[in-house]
Amino acid sequence: MKSIPKTIVILARRISKLQKEARKLGVFPNDRPLLACPKCQLEEDVAVTGLLFVTKRGARNTDTGLRFKINYRAKRARCPACGANIRWDDDGPIEAASKTA
Repeated sequence: MKSIPKTIVILARRISKLQKEARKLGVFPNDRPLLACPKCQLEEDVAVTGLLFVTKRGARNTDTGLRFKINYRAKRARCPACGANIRWDDDGPIEAASKTA
């Protein structure tokens, strides 16, 4: 198997760093699916400006100010309202479990 060219590795590291900086600023870098909690109906959305916000289903224009706690390595998130654990894969959220799971 061929090794990855050094320029690609450098570029990938730079992209990863930019994604981390974007997240710190509240911008959604499109590096995972948007999350939704099936238990309490909180959902992530992205404004036209690129900022990530969380709404309640039925009140799509009102940011709750809450944010899912994300673990990128495990592809898991915790709902900030009810504590449900949500897993995702490249196709989107795949399960929500109780706080104790």
